[in-house]
Amino acid sequence: MQLLEIEIIGVAVAYALFAIFIQRVFTNRKKVYEIQNTIKEKQNKYNELMKLENVAKEDLEKIQREITALMPEMFRHQLKSMVILLVGYAIIYYELLPLAFASASGKTTFTQFNLDYKALFFWVAVVCSFIFSTGSTMYDSRKMKKAEVQPQPPSPQQ
Repeated sequence: MQLLEIEIIGVAVAYALFAIFIQRVFTNRKKVYEIQNTIKEKQNKYNELMKLENVAKEDLEKIQREITALMPEMFRHQLKSMVILLVGYAIIYYELLPLAFASASGKTTFTQFNLDYKALFFWVAVVCSFIFSTGSTMYDSRKMKKAEVQPQPPSPQQ
């Protein structure tokens, strides 16, 4: 592996770490999890009602409308970080990479793939973002489950 490839991979990993940081700062994770749990409960209720034979169509439509109303709210909580990340990605991909790696004309060899420096950056950033995001989500899930399981200490009475 050449030094140029290592530098590009380093930039991609740094971007993926930056993406996780931005998501954690600008996304209200607790609210998103609450909305996701509410949607899951409503979907389970909807599925149970679908199995019953004598269910009013209005009840099913009401639950479906409630689920649909929660989706934009969840999206709103995640939108700020997505805008920041897309702008940051565009700046890196279209401006900084060509400036920093202008000498990388042609292809760089990365394992058995023949990728140019932009493609290498893209794929490493995507894979690292997926790995870091999955790890972050698993950490948050465990943390939320622990908070639900642990009994709250009694509040001091005055």
